[in-house]
Amino acid sequence: MNKKSLLLALILTAATSVVKADDFHSFAPAPPMGWNSWDCYGPSVTEKQIYNNAIYMRDNLLSHGWNYVICDIRWYTNDTGFWYNQSNPVYSYDKYGRYTPNTSRFPSAKDGVGFKALADSIHAMGMKFGIHIMRGVPKIAVQKKLPIYGTNYTCDQIYNTDSLCTWLSDNYTVDCTKPGAQEYYNSLLNLYASWGVDFLKVDDLSRPYHDGEIWLLRNAIDQCGRDIVFSMSPGATPLSKAASCQNNANMWRMMDDLWDNWSDILKEFELCSNWNEHRIEGSYPDCDILPLGRIRITETARDSKLTDDEQQTVMTLWSIFKSPLFFGGDLTYNSDKTLKLITNDDVIHINQTAKNNRQVSNDGQTIIWAADDNSEKCKYAALFNIGSNDNWIHANKALYSTETISMLSTGYSTDISVDIPEGSTELALALDDAGDSYSYDHGDWVNPTIYFADGTSRLLTKSDVKSTNTGGSYYNYINWNKNIENSGKMNINGTQYENGFSAHANALVLFTLPENVVKFTATCGIDRTSTNQSNASPTMKFMVFNCDPTSRFVNTDGALANSGLVSRTVQKEGVDIEAGINGSSKLFLVVTDAGDGYSYDHANWINPTLIDYDGNETKLTSIKYTNATTDWKNIANYGKNVDGGTLNVNGTTYTDGIGTNADAIIEYDLPEGKYEKFKSFVGYDYAMKSSPSGVTMEFLVFTSDPRNDSTDVNLDLTQIGIEKDEKCTIYDIWKQEELGTYSNNDFSVRLNAHQSGYYKIIPTGESCIKSIKSEGVKSRNKKNHIADGIYASDGTRISGDTTLRHDAKGMYIINKDGESRKVIK
Repeated sequence: MNKKSLLLALILTAATSVVKADDFHSFAPAPPMGWNSWDCYGPSVTEKQIYNNAIYMRDNLLSHGWNYVICDIRWYTNDTGFWYNQSNPVYSYDKYGRYTPNTSRFPSAKDGVGFKALADSIHAMGMKFGIHIMRGVPKIAVQKKLPIYGTNYTCDQIYNTDSLCTWLSDNYTVDCTKPGAQEYYNSLLNLYASWGVDFLKVDDLSRPYHDGEIWLLRNAIDQCGRDIVFSMSPGATPLSKAASCQNNANMWRMMDDLWDNWSDILKEFELCSNWNEHRIEGSYPDCDILPLGRIRITETARDSKLTDDEQQTVMTLWSIFKSPLFFGGDLTYNSDKTLKLITNDDVIHINQTAKNNRQVSNDGQTIIWAADDNSEKCKYAALFNIGSNDNWIHANKALYSTETISMLSTGYSTDISVDIPEGSTELALALDDAGDSYSYDHGDWVNPTIYFADGTSRLLTKSDVKSTNTGGSYYNYINWNKNIENSGKMNINGTQYENGFSAHANALVLFTLPENVVKFTATCGIDRTSTNQSNASPTMKFMVFNCDPTSRFVNTDGALANSGLVSRTVQKEGVDIEAGINGSSKLFLVVTDAGDGYSYDHANWINPTLIDYDGNETKLTSIKYTNATTDWKNIANYGKNVDGGTLNVNGTTYTDGIGTNADAIIEYDLPEGKYEKFKSFVGYDYAMKSSPSGVTMEFLVFTSDPRNDSTDVNLDLTQIGIEKDEKCTIYDIWKQEELGTYSNNDFSVRLNAHQSGYYKIIPTGESCIKSIKSEGVKSRNKKNHIADGIYASDGTRISGDTTLRHDAKGMYIINKDGESRKVIK
């Protein structure tokens, strides 16, 4: 082993060594909370904008625990928009090769003051200040051979070009084996400490994971003499580096940039489950900035696209997982609703103090998390409904989903490998626009390969295709073995590929799988026809399913019978279906357009029949339907097709049946307890055999209204640590009201799609006790925030050591003499 390799090995060993109990973890005894400028201002935030948000935080959020103000990326350039100027940036830096604030954006930084004046102002408000930097040494400092402060080394002696950032070209890598490398990072942190920086977010650091520079940064922070919280970005941080994360950083990102779309939020549930066991006090896996409020202000300003239910789910998940909480929108635009969302003190209390946070269950539709209060008596439970009719696909059904692939992604691509469940008969490959609806989302699926149980493999080809869905795509087609613009081969980041297919988001290809497929692999990425476009900002996700995940106008999960796809190429001869309806008083006959959105989906229910418990048959057409809603004319024709002509499936005519057009839902009221089964022959009407488009549909049978995405979520109290048969008061944290007394599995709540419920479970006769000091504790009454102590219900301030008792009757203060007073609530 040469000297350089030996030194690097020693560094990596030190980077993963066990840390002392009194080290940097004490800088963040609870998950940090604050505001970050990225979501609303990108790389062009100004001093005035930061100051205005700081004032809002002081006046509205500080009393609830929010106290960090973070200036995000590229404060050292003259950037003015939301995206980086990499053509002709103007850099601000000192004579030692260290970036300094751009004074046109940060006027108080003039005359070498740096961020000290801004940090002093924020400190004077009782809050903390943080900045973002990129890993490495500025290229301009290397080119000019600028000296490293306090040494005889120069910046050109410590760099290399290994593993450079692929999405921002400001810096070179710092070679941790070079003399002067540690001294350079020391000079950075000493400068930041002199400015009064309390928080440092370092980008391009943990994906890929740069052990050497992480070690240099850890050493630099430890020697600077200031308690600086260390945040590593972006994700996905490798799970295999969990121990190193704990031993070097206060927080680290689990995924790439999270934005205000449900598919990103859905991915967080998986990541939270994976990372949960690796949280320790002072080191926290990070769900990323909260995409709430008014965002992207320097681009096209908009409020978060997340629904009210989804925003509440974000706050619930971040809280129960104990993620750091950093608000992404411009706080000064906050509505009363947004302010209420982020100032629920119970939600914050759980995030800051709860323990034994864990996922209890996940059935693909509903998820339950739980945590314990410090009293070890009370419990917390978060219930989620993650299933729904999403934008165009049911993302929660995915076997695998990439994070968002964008111009910021390494190589504009990723390799995927997915195990296929035994018995799978379909494989769906989806290209999703990641919720932003931007153009130029040109994606390539390269070398899509299936592997068999016997060890053989082959490429998927056009001949395996069962159906395609390009209804949400700019280009209404899939291209095989060439790019979507028909201008040549598929090309990702300069590499050309022969095999695969290209598409524009949103698009899906559904394949028929042969038997005994056990694995699928592919390379997925952004085609050069997108990355080479000026002003293009492609963002997309690549998803793998073993079913057709396309959203329908109803929730198909509860169907008692499903014909599967019916089209001119699939099951064109029609399908017999049968459903057990078990005496139900309701029957819903549904025809969907199979998610493609096309018209001409003329559908026929042939010989629809009800069968009673004695085997007697009744024609459904002898019963008048209660309601019929269809995509065209609201027609459900008895004995005729939707146009009034003869019922005909695959060339055969019928006299008994119902003609309609997808999307359609036909509702019947039935005598309760009478009918056991329903059966019918179904297919598309033969008059459409040569229609220009459409003729894709599926037939489904329900006994409850399938248009409702809500679901009942049951909470078994014994699964979260409550004793069997123990009575508990359940308190709704979001509604701030008691719901009643429950035990065992008595408690159930109905949640809408993407909605969450958050509950405190208080065993009867018990109280949740937390020892505190009154000084510095924040309490509030209905009219104003009180930040200098705890106040009793009579308005008097309680001083000295106290105990806070919270039970089903309310919150009480108990002083050292045992006297109690009720706290203002």
